[in-house]
Amino acid sequence: MANAPPIAHCDSYSAQISQLLDARRQFCAKVAPDASVRSAVDMMVKHHIGILLISSDPLSSSASNILGVFSERDFLTKCSDLPSLLTTPVSSIMSSSVLTVPPHFSVGECMAVMVAREIRHLPVVDNDVIVGMVSMRDLVRQVAEDHEAHVKELSSQVTKLANAYHGAKGGEEEETARKGSWWGWSA
Repeated sequence: MANAPPIAHCDSYSAQISQLLDARRQFCAKVAPDASVRSAVDMMVKHHIGILLISSDPLSSSASNILGVFSERDFLTKCSDLPSLLTTPVSSIMSSSVLTVPPHFSVGECMAVMVAREIRHLPVVDNDVIVGMVSMRDLVRQVAEDHEAHVKELSSQVTKLANAYHGAKGGEEEETARKGSWWGWSA
């Protein structure tokens, strides 16, 4: 298990992952290494998740117990050669290189790590405690929500400026109309 290094120049999406986890209340499923591939897949389907942590102690939240991950991609790329999904232990096809991030990482930093490593999920670990899991979908959703909020704010500011401008012009137009002509010429 390795911590992802900070990525420079990725502060355009600066919300911290801890804020994302607080808002989403991520479910972080774990299974033992001797769990069958079938049971792991059943758990993923039941909980609508794309990844499981393989842990020497699935009831513990300690990151030091993480042995690997089992993802949809592992299943699709490695399971066609397996003789029986019912009995094969998930540890035989899990990805054993697990990259984690701390909760203070930004959305942009996590996206950069995921793109660079070609992965779609990152366990979030704080002081050796697994605090959640973020997916590329979570990050993209956060970016889209932030952009939508920014667009709404800009739209509101443009509307206020336009109303202020037209309000000031409205006063001039009333004065011109009182003089007898819209364009300022006498009738």
